[in-house]
Amino acid sequence: MIRTAVDGALSFFKSFAQKDLDSSRANAKDFSHLLGSLILDHQATREESAVHENAHQLAAAVELDMGDWWQPTAGSYLANVPKARRMEAVREAVNQEPAASIATMKKEAMVSVAEQHLEGRRWLPAVLRRPAAAKEVLQ
Repeated sequence: MIRTAVDGALSFFKSFAQKDLDSSRANAKDFSHLLGSLILDHQATREESAVHENAHQLAAAVELDMGDWWQPTAGSYLANVPKARRMEAVREAVNQEPAASIATMKKEAMVSVAEQHLEGRRWLPAVLRRPAAAKEVLQ
């Protein structure tokens, strides 16, 4: 059912992108970013999910960059992942030194400090990155 919804949305937005009316395109793009982020958010509950390929196709079709719509906060991510993930996020976004500095903190303090380190850096967990961006981070 979700796959059908994604395929339908992808077809709809591809056809919208072919129209040459600037105002319609701008409105469609804003709407598609919102809808795409909602679909991705709904589908991307696990990084190993088989639906990610469809989500990536939809994101590419509507030129969705989740860095424009989402950031890691205590409520959206940091309090809900293991300690190693929080440290990995800080290491990827900043560098090893601040990641190491939060290693011994209790969860609440670690989440708060990690959130401060990540604020404004446009860091995304792998599940929200475009495939090319995810590969770049790993290199």
